[in-house]
Amino acid sequence: MSDPSDYVGDDRIVLAFEKRDEFIKLLKSFLAVDLLVQLSASEQAAEERTLLKLTNILDEYQEAAYLLDPYLEELIEPPIEALRAYAGHVSRTGAVGPTDRLELLSRLLYWYTKARGYKTIIRYFPHEATDFGLAFGLLTKTLETVAPWEVTYILLLWLSLICMLPFNLSLFDEKGKKPVVTILESKGLEQLSKAGKERDAAAVLLSKLYIRQDVEDRLETFFTWGMQTLQDPDRAYATLGFLQVVAELLKGGTHAALAHHLLDIGQLLDEIKQDTSLMRNTLIRKYCSKISCRLAVMQLPVRNAPKSVRTIRGDDNMLHNVDGIEETDDNIPETLDEHVEELATFLQEKDTIVRYSAAKGLARISERLPTEFASQVLDTILSLYSLHDEAVQAQEYTPDAEGTWHGATLACAEFARRGLVRGDHLSEVLKWASKALLFDIRKGAVSVGSNVRDAAAYVIWASARSQTTESMKPWALDLAQRLVAVSVFDREITIRRAASAAFQENVGRLNLFPHGIDVLRKTDFYAVSIRRHAFEIAAPEVAEHLEYRKSLLDHLETITLRHWDAQIRTLAATAYRRICDLDLLNLGPTLAVRQENMLTHPESTFVHGALLALANIGESLGCRTEPTLQAARLRIFQSISKVTLRKLQSFRGELLLGAVCDLVATSISQAALDLKSTGPPWRDILELGLRSRDELVQYSAAGAWSSISNITNCQVEVRRWVKDFATATPTIQQGIAKALGKLKYAAFPHKVQDAISCLSSAVRTRNPKYVTSIEVRRDCFVALNQIACQDGVIIGSDGNVALFQSLLLDFQQGLRDYTSDQRGDVGSWVRIESLKALGATISRVFESCTQLREPLQWISDDKLAELLGMMLKQSVERLDNVRDEVGTQLGLIMTAYMSKPVPSTIWKIEGATALQDLCDQKADRTWKERGWFFPKALQLLLLPTYRPFLLEGVAYSIGSKTETNLGPVGKALSDFAATLPVSESDGNTFSLCQLSRELLLQVRLDSSNNSYFVPYLQTFLVLLQADVLQSLDEAQEGRALLGEILDISVRNLARIKNVQRIVTSMKIVTSAAAIPSITRDTLVPLTLLLTHSVPRVREETAESLYVVAQTSELFGESEEKGEDLLLETSWLGGNDSEVRSAAEEVVHLIREGMAD
Repeated sequence: MSDPSDYVGDDRIVLAFEKRDEFIKLLKSFLAVDLLVQLSASEQAAEERTLLKLTNILDEYQEAAYLLDPYLEELIEPPIEALRAYAGHVSRTGAVGPTDRLELLSRLLYWYTKARGYKTIIRYFPHEATDFGLAFGLLTKTLETVAPWEVTYILLLWLSLICMLPFNLSLFDEKGKKPVVTILESKGLEQLSKAGKERDAAAVLLSKLYIRQDVEDRLETFFTWGMQTLQDPDRAYATLGFLQVVAELLKGGTHAALAHHLLDIGQLLDEIKQDTSLMRNTLIRKYCSKISCRLAVMQLPVRNAPKSVRTIRGDDNMLHNVDGIEETDDNIPETLDEHVEELATFLQEKDTIVRYSAAKGLARISERLPTEFASQVLDTILSLYSLHDEAVQAQEYTPDAEGTWHGATLACAEFARRGLVRGDHLSEVLKWASKALLFDIRKGAVSVGSNVRDAAAYVIWASARSQTTESMKPWALDLAQRLVAVSVFDREITIRRAASAAFQENVGRLNLFPHGIDVLRKTDFYAVSIRRHAFEIAAPEVAEHLEYRKSLLDHLETITLRHWDAQIRTLAATAYRRICDLDLLNLGPTLAVRQENMLTHPESTFVHGALLALANIGESLGCRTEPTLQAARLRIFQSISKVTLRKLQSFRGELLLGAVCDLVATSISQAALDLKSTGPPWRDILELGLRSRDELVQYSAAGAWSSISNITNCQVEVRRWVKDFATATPTIQQGIAKALGKLKYAAFPHKVQDAISCLSSAVRTRNPKYVTSIEVRRDCFVALNQIACQDGVIIGSDGNVALFQSLLLDFQQGLRDYTSDQRGDVGSWVRIESLKALGATISRVFESCTQLREPLQWISDDKLAELLGMMLKQSVERLDNVRDEVGTQLGLIMTAYMSKPVPSTIWKIEGATALQDLCDQKADRTWKERGWFFPKALQLLLLPTYRPFLLEGVAYSIGSKTETNLGPVGKALSDFAATLPVSESDGNTFSLCQLSRELLLQVRLDSSNNSYFVPYLQTFLVLLQADVLQSLDEAQEGRALLGEILDISVRNLARIKNVQRIVTSMKIVTSAAAIPSITRDTLVPLTLLLTHSVPRVREETAESLYVVAQTSELFGESEEKGEDLLLETSWLGGNDSEVRSAAEEVVHLIREGMAD
C-alpha cells in the first residue's frame, strides 16, 4: 500500500513559476471586460471558470510562494488598476455600478494575499494621497450594500497602506458631515466584530490610523470601546479584533505615543486572562502572548550591539567587550519577571500557534536584556524539558509532554537564530535538541512528536548560522550522525527534509561534518522526499562511510525496527539488510545475534521488527557460500523456536505469523531440514500461515513452501492439500491455492496434473467441485497461471499439450465470470487474473516456439483468434481497470509475436499491425481514457474475426448501470456506424446493414435472458437516437432490417414483466415511429404501450412520443392536436376508458399523418 509521504506534492517539485505565461494570458482574459459591464448568467459562469483556473494556479505555488516574487508587479498591477478605475467611477458619479465583476476581482486579489501574504501584496497597491478619497468612497458605498467580504477586505488593506502617508486626513472632510477620521474609525470598529478575514484587515487599518500624529487623541476612545466590548456577553470576535489592533499598535507605535496607555493595556489584558470563556479561544491566547511580549519589549532599552555581533558568528572576546560596555541592569522594569513567567507558561500550551508566539516573544525580550538576564531566561526554558524527560525516554504518552517539549525546542531555536545561546548553554541546548530529534511517542493508533522533531532540526539549523566553528566542533560528529539518521529513517517527509536542511546548513557554514558534501549529495531535499528511496537507497549509500554506518545501524535497531508503524518496520528491515550487505562477512552474524536476542521481548512490535530484520539478513546470507555465513543462516532458522506458537495464534498475531513465515522462506536450507525434530516447528507455523484469514500471511506461507520445494520433494504436501481442498473452508482453500501455485514442480513433475486438476475443478462452473467463493476462484486462477509459466513444467513438454489446452479453456472460462455481490462486479477479479494468465502463457508459447515440436498443437490459429477476440471484448467493457489490464497483456502478446520473425511465420493474427499500433499507443495514453480509447478500439470492427466479440462487449458496456446512452462507448459506436455505407453494394467490406445483421444475430442467441437481451436492445436504441439506423430506410435490405429490429423489440411485449426491458422496447418503438417505412408497424405496439397496465410505462411512452414528435412530422398537419393530447392526458392516474380513448386518438392521428 502506497504512503502519502512517498510522493512529492503532485508527483513533482515546483522550482519556478512555470505557469507564468498561462497565468498572464488568463489574467488578461479575465480583465478584458470592464468592471462596469453587467454580466449575463453565461458570462458570469465563464468569468468564474477563468477565476477558478487562476486561483488553482496560485494554489499550486502555495508552499513555494516566493517563486512568485519576481512577477508580482505584473500580476498585481493590472487588477489593482482596474479596481482603482472602478473607484474613480464611483467617486465621479456617486453611485456604485454593477458589482459582479468587482466581487470576482476582489476575490482574485484576496487569493494573492492568501498565497503570498498581505504584507507583501499591498506594497504593489497604489498609495498616493489622492487615492485615499477613491478607496474611502468605494468602501463607504459598498458597505451600504451587502458587499462580499473579499471586497471589504481588499479595500481596508488598501486604506491601511494609504494611512501610512504623511498627509492631514482633515483635507478630505466635507462640510455638514462627520470628519473622515470618525467615519473611518467607526467603519473599522464595526468590522472588528466580524468573524471573517475583514476583521484582520480592519485591525491593520486601525493600527495604522491610531499611530498617526493627527489621530493620536482617539486612542483613549479606542480603549474605552475595548473596555465596553469586554462587558458584552457575545464578545469573542470583538475581543479578538481589539487584541489584534493592540498587538499591531505595540509593534508599529512608539513608546512616547503609547506610554500613557500601557497601563490600560495591561489592565485589559489581565481582565481577558481572568475570563475562562475567552481564554478557551486559541487566537485570543495567541494574541495575549504576543501582546505580553511586546509590552515587555517596549519597556526595555534597545541594545546597541551590532546585529553582526549578536546574531552572526563572531569573536567571543569582541562579544565580551561589547557586553561589558553596553550591558547594565539599568532600566529593567520590575514587571519583566511576570511577562517572562507568563510566556514560559504559554510555551506549554496545547496549541502550536500559541507556543510559537511565546517562543518568539521570549527571544525578542532576551535580545534587549543583558547577557546574564538572557541566560536566566534560557535556563527557565531548558528546565521545561526535565518536567517530562523520564516519560519521554520511556516512550510513555503524557498529554502535556508534546506541547512542553515543542514549546521549549521552538524557544531554543529562536534563541539560537538570534545568537543568544552562548558558552555552556550551547552544550545544554544541543543535548536536548538531539533528544528532541527522536521524540516519537505512541498515542493510540498513531504517534505524536513530529512537530518536536521538526523544531529540533530548526535548533540545529539555527545554531549553524549563529555559532562559531570552534564552539560547534565538539558536537559535530554526533550531530552529523543524528541528522543523517533522521533524514533517511524518519516516517514523515517534512522531518526528513528538515533534518536534511539542517545537515546542509552545517556543511555549508561550518564544514565540520565528515564527508559532508558527499553525504549531502546522497541525502539532499529530493533524495529524502520519497520514503522508500530514503530507506533503501540513500541510507545504504551513506553507510558506505564508516563514520555513519554504526550510527545508522544503531538507529535502526533502537528506533526504526521498533516503530509503531508496521510499514516503517518493513522498510527498516530492508535498509538493515542493505547496510549489512556492505560488509556481510563481519556484520551478518553479529547483527543476526543482536536481533535474535530481541525475539523474547514481551513487546510484539519489537519482536516483529526483529523477525523482519532476520528474514532480510537470512536472504543475504543465502546468496553466499562461506561456511561461517551458512552457519549464521542455520542459527537464524533455529531462532524461530524462540517465538512460540501460542504467541503467533494470539490476538493480532498475524504480523508476527507473516514475519515468521518470511523468515522460514529466507533461512530454510538442507541443513535446516536435516534438523527434523530438533529444529523449530516450521511445518506447524506454515500450516497456521496457510489457514490465516490475512491474505498477506497466506502469501508469506506460500512463499516459504516455494523455497522449500526448491530444496526437497513436496509431493506428500501436494497430495494432502489436494485431498483437503474439497472439504476445506474458503479461507483454507485460498491458502492451499496460493501454496499450490508457488511450489516449484521441477523436482516432482508428476504432481502437476493433480495440482491443476484440483485448481481447475474449483473454477469450472459445471464441475461438482465448483467453488462459489470469488476469492478462492481468483486465487485458483493466479495459481494456475503460476504453474503454467514455470520453466519446463508444462510449456515445452510434448506430453503436456492436452493439459495446456485445458488450462487455456479454464482461462477462457474465467473471462466469462461476471459474479456480483454487494461489493459490485467482483467477477472482474477473476477476469483480470484470467487476462494475466492468457497474456503470460500465450507470450511464453510465442517465445518458446522454436523449442516446440508442433507449435500449432499448443495453440491453433482458430483458438488464438478466439482468445484474442475474448480479450478485446473485455477491452470495450465498462470497468477501467479491466480495460487497462487488457492493454497490458495484449501488449505482451503482440511484443512476443512481432519482436521475433518465427512466431509470425507459424501463427497468423488478423489485423496484427492494427493491434500492435493500439498497444504501442498505451505508452502515451492509458486505455482507461474512454473518450480516447473507444473510437480507436471500435475501428477493429472492420476485422470480421473480432467483430462478434467487440459487439458483445460494446452491448454490455452500453447496457451497464454506469454507462448512459450518451457515454463514450455509445458515442463512439454511433460515430463509427455513421461512417459506414448503408449496404455492401458500395464495394466496402463492412456496412451499416451488416452491422445491424450481426447485432440481430447476436441478440437472437438468448432472447429469454434479460441480462443478455436488454443490452442489445439498448444498443439499437443508442443507434436510433443518434439518427444512425434511420439511414437504413434508404435501401430495401435496410428497411427489412428495421422491421426485424422492431419485431424482436416488441415480441411478447404484452407478457413481459421486466420494466427495464419494457421501457427500452418502448423507446425503440417511439423512435422507430418517425421512420416512414415502419411507422405503420409501430401502431399496434404503441397502442399496447399507451394502454399498458403499468402507469409508469404509459407515462414514459407519452413523454418519449412527445419528444419524437418535436423533431419529426409524426402527426402531419395535426401536430398541435397530437402534442396537446400527449401532454394533457392523465396517463399516470387516469381511468382505463379515458386512457384507452386517448391512446386510440393518438394512434389515429399518427395514421392520418402517414396519409399526409
